[in-house]
Amino acid sequence: MGCSAVVCTDGRKPDLLRKCIDSLSRQTYRDLEVICVSSVSGLPAEVADKCRVIVEKEKGVSLAKNVGIRESVHDKIALTDDDCVCDPDWVENLTSEFEDERVGCVTGGSLPTREGLWYASTRWEAKRKVFGKGDGFTPPWLMGAGNNICLRKEAVVKIGLFDENLGPGTRFRGAEDMDVFHRMIEAGYHVVYTPNAIVHHEPLDTYDQLKRMMSGYRIGLGAFFAKNRSSKDVRTYFFKEVLRSHLRNSRNNLLRGDADMGYLYFIGFIGALRGYLGYVLAQ
Repeated sequence: MGCSAVVCTDGRKPDLLRKCIDSLSRQTYRDLEVICVSSVSGLPAEVADKCRVIVEKEKGVSLAKNVGIRESVHDKIALTDDDCVCDPDWVENLTSEFEDERVGCVTGGSLPTREGLWYASTRWEAKRKVFGKGDGFTPPWLMGAGNNICLRKEAVVKIGLFDENLGPGTRFRGAEDMDVFHRMIEAGYHVVYTPNAIVHHEPLDTYDQLKRMMSGYRIGLGAFFAKNRSSKDVRTYFFKEVLRSHLRNSRNNLLRGDADMGYLYFIGFIGALRGYLGYVLAQ
């Protein structure tokens, strides 16, 4: 069984996109289809010659991911971001985890491509982990990130694909990956983290980028918790852990004299509350 790798892009980072697609063209996994879902036409030839390009003008990363999943020809779907470079054995190490039929999703580690101010969606742990429904509510960001995932196509279709109300390009600007992890668990599938499947992700370089990232991610986070608020465990975690931790970190940084980090966590608090209330009121 083969695998389809899907990359979504808005065309604003052509140099990074070239590196991403080039890394996919060098995979050790042989039966690989590479799909680039772009919101703009006329991608560089170095990209178009190495993948199947699908133009989707409607905005939204979740929508673009769903287009790639529907158009894919294989039963495993690997997804990464257009500012990531994948190790040569990335697909091979992700797909090797699907021998167990209970596995619906596999995630991997992320390392920075270079030094920067902040490493968003960048995390690597040495220990393999398996997450399942019997574990109770597990914060989905502990399972991985959307720049390094592989999905069993049958499973992601069964749970309804990515929520097109969440993620970049929507009102609720993040958490589409966390929502998929959570729904996989709720549907009875396992989510596996493997340290062997690695991508390298571009860091943020300025404080303004960091503020925008914090606000957007936390708006999405709040919307995710609002969507799943029927669960008492989920509601409790949001109010007792997420909101409190942001306020606590804001206060502690201010007391230490770090106004920038204090303000950053306060932005995160406001974003999470805004996303939660906005999602509730939109229903």
